Amino acid sequence: GPISILFVSFLIDKKHLKYFIPGFLICFYAIHFLMPIRMSDFGTYLPRKDIMQAAIGIFRDNIFFGAGPGMYEKLVYNYSEGSVYIHAHNTYLEILAELGIVGLIAFLTIFINFYSRVFKNLSMLKGSANKFLYAGLLASNVACLVFAVFTSIITVGFHDAPMFWLIFGMSFGLSQRLNMQESYFREG
Repeated sequence: GPISILFVSFLIDKKHLKYFIPGFLICFYAIHFLMPIRMSDFGTYLPRKDIMQAAIGIFRDNIFFGAGPGMYEKLVYNYSEGSVYIHAHNTYLEILAELGIVGLIAFLTIFINFYSRVFKNLSMLKGSANKFLYAGLLASNVACLVFAVFTSIITVGFHDAPMFWLIFGMSFGLSQRLNMQESYFREG
């Protein structure tokens, strides 16, 4: 939440950068130091640690191309004794276990290309009402990508994964529209 608000304020006005970086660091350290306490209070940290270590074990045995799509849930029992979870509760570790380095790089390339285009398009939206819509969609995407460190929200789930990809698709569509408008105005 707070990271998304800082990100949106940065997207809307670059002069907020002086607040974005310290705010991000404060949020990161607060989450880092408070999360283990909160997780241990509810007893969910140790099982998550085991399944995340299982993902790392699967990855070590299948470094380049992974164990295969959907194989984490079948292999987790070989790498973690008594696990009751079928997902790593970390999207990036699960992708690494199932698709290896090649798959993780391909997955991250989608977002790297998208966000490089996004920052180019933001300059075109000065004073536009679309800037706030665009910033809100982007903040939603960033929040999900950060949250994906703690759960398998992007790739798993009947409700969560389609919602993420719907919002990402809307952001991508708006980005494409802005690119088309820019090329139209350059030609015209």
